[in-house]
Amino acid sequence: MNYLPLVQRTWNLADVMMGAAGRPLHVTVLVADEQKNVLAIKSDWAGGEKVTSRAPYFGPKKAAELVDTIQLNSKIIAMTPVPTFKTSTGFMGGVRRMYDGKYLITACSAWDEKADALMALVLNYAMTYELRFHHVGFTHLTEEAMWTAISKDQSRLGVMPLPIDSDDSGYILRVEEQRVPNGVYWIEHHYSPVVLEPTIFWGVVTTPGLVEYLGFWLDLQPGFNVELSDNDRLAMIQVTDRDGTELAIMERSKWWDVDVQNAKRGNPRH
Repeated sequence: MNYLPLVQRTWNLADVMMGAAGRPLHVTVLVADEQKNVLAIKSDWAGGEKVTSRAPYFGPKKAAELVDTIQLNSKIIAMTPVPTFKTSTGFMGGVRRMYDGKYLITACSAWDEKADALMALVLNYAMTYELRFHHVGFTHLTEEAMWTAISKDQSRLGVMPLPIDSDDSGYILRVEEQRVPNGVYWIEHHYSPVVLEPTIFWGVVTTPGLVEYLGFWLDLQPGFNVELSDNDRLAMIQVTDRDGTELAIMERSKWWDVDVQNAKRGNPRH
């Protein structure tokens, strides 16, 4: 079986999500067998590049740790650091999951190690479960910070921001992208004087249970988990990166059209 399309699709998801957020992350995705043969691999910066980072060393090394310990630690799911591996990096951020007789491995590096692990778990989950990237949202501490970020996104993407709040405290940008299943995602910018730290949250549509899965393996409680109408729900979990930014995954079980919702508020559509 050719596993390269699966590996490329998973890495592409990371590239789109990190690129949308403007927050580079070194991502390694691979498939290995019981004999520790690597059947397919993609390892590179997703969403840009940080030339001064040591992530290109530590990310692949986390993945190699999980390949090397396949026969030593045959659990369905394993994460770095592997306690029995003497030359472990000692860092979180690598995930190995056994599926259909093969080992699916994702390893991330560049952020705080728990944030690396969060994204490695999300990407590993996406290898076998439906997960559609919907939007990335930013909560800024000031209106000035919001407009600075909007201006940067507008320049690099060539799209116009449109208001989503009646008090002009939030704007969206619609981005067409062939590498996401629905062909489009959105970038949202808000400012709120009551938040203590800036926040970046990635909104995904997936089979229910992602947030609980992340919480279990990271020993975290969801920020919220609420049932919405028509068999839909909203859940979120977050970690703190080194620079104090809150990084979150927001899960919905049904796709929603931001353009339609925005039009219902009386704002123009793209």
